Amino acid sequence: MRTRLPALLASLTLGLAGVACDIPTAPESTADPVAATPGDPSSNGGTPISGEVRVTLSADAAFPAASGKAKYKNIGGERELQIELENGPRNTSVSFLVGGTVVADGVTDGLGNASINRNSDVGQSVPDVTTGMTIEVRIGGQVLLSGHF
Repeated sequence: MRTRLPALLASLTLGLAGVACDIPTAPESTADPVAATPGDPSSNGGTPISGEVRVTLSADAAFPAASGKAKYKNIGGERELQIELENGPRNTSVSFLVGGTVVADGVTDGLGNASINRNSDVGQSVPDVTTGMTIEVRIGGQVLLSGHF
């Protein structure tokens, strides 16, 4: 029963949120997220974000009905990243990027919604975000939503 509990909790959480999202069972990357270029303040000139920042994402002209938002929190050593897409293409694979690096992949549900929630306190990889860093939701190479922290 112990090995099934995390999968059951993830399934219930996704069911309540009403979105489909790819939850990897293995590490997404062997790279150290702290050492990655996108999180390095010297690589984009931004300053590290502390506290909480919320951003409304803009839709690309090819997807005018799409909308989204992002939130980054860095408080007391806990880092959390949330990115949401609404009214995107239905049942479509999407990638969530911060600073040009894929943070997670997902699949929109029947309404075109998808989201991610990454939290360092539960052992998930969360990039170190700096001011001005880009946020994107993409379908392949096509940008669907974008914004900046």
